[in-house]
Amino acid sequence: TARQMLRGAAPLLAMKAHEPKRHARLEALAARPYFEARDAYDGGVTRESRRSSIAEGLRAEVAAVPPARLLTLLGHALKWQRQQGMLPPEGTKFDVLAGGAARRLVEREAYVSVAG
Repeated sequence: TARQMLRGAAPLLAMKAHEPKRHARLEALAARPYFEARDAYDGGVTRESRRSSIAEGLRAEVAAVPPARLLTLLGHALKWQRQQGMLPPEGTKFDVLAGGAARRLVEREAYVSVAG
C-alpha cells in the first residue's frame, strides 16, 4: 500500500529526512480513504498538464538515436566477447536470447491416436 511504501522505501525515507513537509503531505494524502486529484496537484494543475510539463522537461535531456544503433552495439559487444574467449569460436551459431550456442530442437513425431 501507499503507507507501506512511504514508511519502507529508501528514497521515501530519504525524503522524510531531507524534506519533512513534502513527506508529511504524502502521508496525509495516503491516509485519506479516497483520492482527490485537486488536492494532489498544487495550484489547480491537472494531471495531464503536469505530465506534459514533465515530458517537456525530459525531452531536452533524452537523445533520439537511430533504431539500428542497438543492433550495432549488440554486434560490437558480441564481437568483443568472442575476442575475449567468452563466446564459441567464429562460425558457431549463437542464441543471444538464451545466452549460449544455438541448440537445435528435435521434436519427436506424434501420430494421431484418436480420430476426431
